[in-house]
Amino acid sequence: MQCIRWDELMKNENDKKKYEQQLDVLGQESSMVQELRQPITSVTLLYEVKSRQEKHRVYVLLDHGDIFGYLKVGLKHLYYAAKSGFMEIDPLCLLDFYVQTQRQGHGLLLFQYMLDSEKQQARNLAFDRPSPKLYPFLNKHFGLVDYVPQSNRFVVFDAYFK
Repeated sequence: MQCIRWDELMKNENDKKKYEQQLDVLGQESSMVQELRQPITSVTLLYEVKSRQEKHRVYVLLDHGDIFGYLKVGLKHLYYAAKSGFMEIDPLCLLDFYVQTQRQGHGLLLFQYMLDSEKQQARNLAFDRPSPKLYPFLNKHFGLVDYVPQSNRFVVFDAYFK
């Protein structure tokens, strides 16, 4: 298993089309698992103006030269309703996270690679509409549990503010 940033992977001109097709397929799979109407990660979406403005970055997990999973992050300006009132924050956000085979440590490997690359800690991230599977993952590996529910469905754990 190897983790690599998408932009680094795209420097390999020989396999570029293969990797683009694989990311699109995984984006479709992710959307089906999350019961979304359409994928939120695709090659086309990565090159849109909004993705560039929000500095979207994709990290991929390779196994024997094929993409096995991915994780997408980007910057978001959020209005956060705290117990003490509203505030504005600009966290790095986990926007999409999908690994084909789960519960084998691959997701943690990819997540930790992203954290190391971004020089972040999990508690400093916001999570865009986390799936029911993401909550136990974050609790088990990073001790993230408590948060104030938000109308925008982003989750910012209380540990972000400590």
